Amino acid sequence: MKYLGYLFLFSFLFWASCMPYEENTLTNIQLDYSDSILKRLIDHQDHRNTDSLANYLKSPIPTYRYVACQALASSKDKDGLEHLYPLLKDPVDDVRASAIYAVGQIGDSTSVEPLLEAFDRLDSLRMFTQSNGMILEAVGKCGNKDHLSMMTSIKTYGEKDTLLLLGQTRGIYRFGLRGISNNSGTKLMMDYAKNDKFPHEVRLMASHYLYRTKNIELDSTVADLCQQVKEEPNHNIRMALVTGIAKSKQDIALETLKEVFKKEEDYRVKINILRAMSFFEYDTTSSTLVFDALKDKNPMVAYTAADYFYHNGISEDGRTYRNIAREIKDDWRLKYRLYAAANKNLSVYYTIAKTNMTEELVALFNQSNNRYEKAAILDALSEFEWNYPKIRQLGLYNEDPVLKTAGANGLVKILSSKNFRKTFGENAPSDARRIKRYLVEALMSKDAGAITVAASAVQNSKLDFKGFFSHKGFAFMDTVLMNIPLPLEIETYKEVEKAIDYLKGNPIKDTKPVYNHPIEWELVENLNSRVRGIIQTNKGKIVLEFFHQSAPASVANFIRLAKDGYFDGKTIHRVVPNFVIQGGCSRGDGYGSAPFTIRSEFSGQHYYNDEGYLGMASAGNDTESTQWFITHSPTPHLDGNYTIFGKVREGMDIVHNSQMGDVIEKVVIKF
Repeated sequence: MKYLGYLFLFSFLFWASCMPYEENTLTNIQLDYSDSILKRLIDHQDHRNTDSLANYLKSPIPTYRYVACQALASSKDKDGLEHLYPLLKDPVDDVRASAIYAVGQIGDSTSVEPLLEAFDRLDSLRMFTQSNGMILEAVGKCGNKDHLSMMTSIKTYGEKDTLLLLGQTRGIYRFGLRGISNNSGTKLMMDYAKNDKFPHEVRLMASHYLYRTKNIELDSTVADLCQQVKEEPNHNIRMALVTGIAKSKQDIALETLKEVFKKEEDYRVKINILRAMSFFEYDTTSSTLVFDALKDKNPMVAYTAADYFYHNGISEDGRTYRNIAREIKDDWRLKYRLYAAANKNLSVYYTIAKTNMTEELVALFNQSNNRYEKAAILDALSEFEWNYPKIRQLGLYNEDPVLKTAGANGLVKILSSKNFRKTFGENAPSDARRIKRYLVEALMSKDAGAITVAASAVQNSKLDFKGFFSHKGFAFMDTVLMNIPLPLEIETYKEVEKAIDYLKGNPIKDTKPVYNHPIEWELVENLNSRVRGIIQTNKGKIVLEFFHQSAPASVANFIRLAKDGYFDGKTIHRVVPNFVIQGGCSRGDGYGSAPFTIRSEFSGQHYYNDEGYLGMASAGNDTESTQWFITHSPTPHLDGNYTIFGKVREGMDIVHNSQMGDVIEKVVIKF
């Protein structure tokens, strides 16, 4: 009966939404970073001083309460919950919403009751519509399946109740990301997604629920969704829905994907269609579309087609993948993904063909001067288990950190191969021990990338490193851990620490870096909405605006690095089609940074709901340093886990055309 009461509480807003609107005059948030008290508050956030922040939650000044809530949202410290709960009913809606967001970020199941009790059912003046909507989202981050049932049964929100609908869809989406879903929620999200009378943001979240939520059931109404895909004018919604309909595995969905692909002009939608083809059987009908896509004018579409064959290909087509790869001259990513697909999918009994491929790949490796191309070749070589000595020699023993990391990845891939025992027969145990010895070499190499990859493998119970170390012991790993420089290589440190805990049978720790890098307040004080960052690449300029009010430390850090020339000459080291481009790595393999870390900054002011958001890469909360990424399209699954500190204002075409290895010539800041 308690949940029926809450259902009435939420539904009451349908009546309240019909009441006359009055301007909200209570909010008075002034983020002036020349304010010494506000700076002190942010410094407490930077130090993660929960007790000190709690004092600001009692301040009579709304701005300080608001920012203190943001600080606790960033730290995700459970000790802050009891201090936040009173602010769930703060008289200022922005403060109330900030407190709700913080409670949701912390994600503790005990927070559901306080959140539901804070829902203002008597908000006839619509003063707390924002916070009421955010309660629904927050419940999705910490509630259980009963709370989901309660939320999905609400059908009273109208098309104009944007913030409430958005809170509901974000909440159901958050449940979905946590593996909690039900049929009524799926049906509701389908209804929102296919009805263009609902606000765009609501439809986008509903579409991403269908895209990201696993194990959902799409009934016969998927036909309506297929029709919506054909008619949908918005590419962001379309690219999410194509994956949603594919989950039905119905013939009508397959035919819709093929029809849409033929006329689709947005490369990102085509990429998602190609990925969605993995929900269907590999046959002539489906594979023909993908083979044709290998010739697409957009290199990311072509690469995604090759990636489809890598993951879903068959042995009978292995020679075809290889033959196509041989003919490709000007796209090394496509070429070596197809080689990898051939090597992976050809049966282990095609030893001669695989051996010939190895000779070709080694020759191409020796001819190349491109470190990323060489890494892709090592990846292709690692699909033939017998190549592990070559992977060690060409990769793990290479002085280039990109290739050293690629070598470690290749060895782990071989050791993890489902065909390992079939390939090596009765010698499989001795070959496995030899590869593990090579990975021990990686652990002792003092190379951040190689150590991180090897330490991650040690934690894989299927690889039985516990059994391997039972003879010789693993005490040396304590020395490895001690020799890892902090905070420079915090990601590496965390992985080795986890590996040691796993081997000892201890609970896995998650060490966070201690405060080590103060905010440069002089920079922050000079920031305003007109400041721009210009990333000059060999492809062209990307112009950024910064969100200095919600992420002052991250913005100041980026600007200082840019002014010091840190980014100049580095590369775009990671490109994932229709996801992100990433830069700022000192090594070029994703494991490099500067000898400091900064704190994560989450506020609820910005969401990854569009293309072009600038985010901080991290290996967990508070591990950010120099690496950043820019999104190709909406990525709401990143919300609340990766700091958003800016957005592209000009040059999205450059972002979309960037490839791994492109050079960041310089980054200039315009005040």
